[in-house]
Amino acid sequence: MSDSKSKNKDRTVRLSAVGDILLSGVAELIGNKAPDAPFTFVRSIFKESDLVFANLECPLSNRGNPLKNKCCLCSPPEVVKSLKSAGFSVLSLANNHIFDYGYEGFEDTVSLLKENDISYFGAGKNLEEARKPTVLHINGVCIGFLGYSWDYIGSMNAAASKFGTAPLSERFIIEDVRKLKQQVDIVVVSLQWGYERERYPLPSHRKLAHKIMSAGATVVVGHHPHVLQGIETYKDGIILYSLGNFVFPDILYKQYNLIQKPENKESAIFQCQLSSRGVDLVNTIPIRFNEHFQPTILDGSDKKSILNTIGNLSRGFNADYASFHKANRIRKKLPVSPGRFWSLSNFRYKLSYGLAWLYKQLRQRRQRLPSKRVREEGG
Repeated sequence: MSDSKSKNKDRTVRLSAVGDILLSGVAELIGNKAPDAPFTFVRSIFKESDLVFANLECPLSNRGNPLKNKCCLCSPPEVVKSLKSAGFSVLSLANNHIFDYGYEGFEDTVSLLKENDISYFGAGKNLEEARKPTVLHINGVCIGFLGYSWDYIGSMNAAASKFGTAPLSERFIIEDVRKLKQQVDIVVVSLQWGYERERYPLPSHRKLAHKIMSAGATVVVGHHPHVLQGIETYKDGIILYSLGNFVFPDILYKQYNLIQKPENKESAIFQCQLSSRGVDLVNTIPIRFNEHFQPTILDGSDKKSILNTIGNLSRGFNADYASFHKANRIRKKLPVSPGRFWSLSNFRYKLSYGLAWLYKQLRQRRQRLPSKRVREEGG
């Protein structure tokens, strides 16, 4: 450990981490143009923190063209004021929607975050930039952030000469964490992984999380399932497999509506005290967003219910996890050990997905419906 790091051994940082954020239409839905409107009921919690982190699940831009054959998300540039007002200090861009409107949308997002002094990581103009950490110095403590996104869920991963997100590659992640740990006191890793609505992480992803912690990470934060998953302590750190949605309106199409289920509206603010020794003073604050998609802090039986849910989900890690996951995952036909395309489980999954997509396209053409290229403006 360097001299500068050893001097920080007894200093601490209070972190608040939350899940996925999409701000399209939220201010309009609550009829209030004030910048802090989406986070009215949680700002007091964030004010108690030295560092507030989330996953920004969309570009902030009015430019660019939506990708074809994909549900494309985007929020207007002015919502950056909401993020700034709420106190967000660092955001992960390593997800499957940040490039929904091409490089132009991403470029506008980065410019806005820089202008508002909000740090970011996990995506860039090439692989080197996407893998580059963000390092923050708070209360004399040095904290590094890294982010990666799984191509299996439609992420646009970066390459040597191609913009995109940092790939969810074990080799890249372990290499980056080990290198960063030599430079900072604390390493936080954000991962966009897993399947939507699933309550338990894939066994292969749990193994990856353990390897990341062994390489030197203190906190691993998961995103993408859009529901809460369990929390696991490992070595001197903690793994949050999925924090669910934090602010995320229903997605509305002319053809049909994607209305979220009750479990998509439940989440939590995870708080902890970080130091070079690891994680202390953990606090989980249950939230649920209201009819205006504002996260609100729960108490009484509602609070107890979500804490019990997290506790029950976390107890699964004490079992023979591969067998436990096989018995408890929701969609029984999803591949449980993602690998090469031509593995039998992956081939079956991709074939069924492709046939379903083809049928939908033919049906839309027959009904003369517009294609699924929608800018998220009102939900």
